[in-house]
Amino acid sequence: SSMLRAGAGIYGDFSDSASFYGSVYGLQFKPDGADDSDTGWALQAGFRSFITREFELGALVGLQDVGPVNEVYISVNGIYWFSDQLGAYLEASASDESTKGLGLGVRFNF
Repeated sequence: SSMLRAGAGIYGDFSDSASFYGSVYGLQFKPDGADDSDTGWALQAGFRSFITREFELGALVGLQDVGPVNEVYISVNGIYWFSDQLGAYLEASASDESTKGLGLGVRFNF
């Protein structure tokens, strides 16, 4: 499957260590083996906060409407920053469509 997503967002600070963001996207989704694609939109809102200098905690809630799927989802994550540029993250997500995810990865800021 493939998805093309384009959008815009807003970002602001609650404090020196906490911020919020919101975004809106237009989407085009094409399932594997399909001749046609579905289009739709998505909205997201979230926050992130540094609990310590090395540990960042975040969460988001979103709504996505693409073709026949109208889905609400949430995600929580934690990032441990080894330096200002390199971190490792763990993320858990779930939706009202019974989709659940768990992610583990590396984050690099440049």
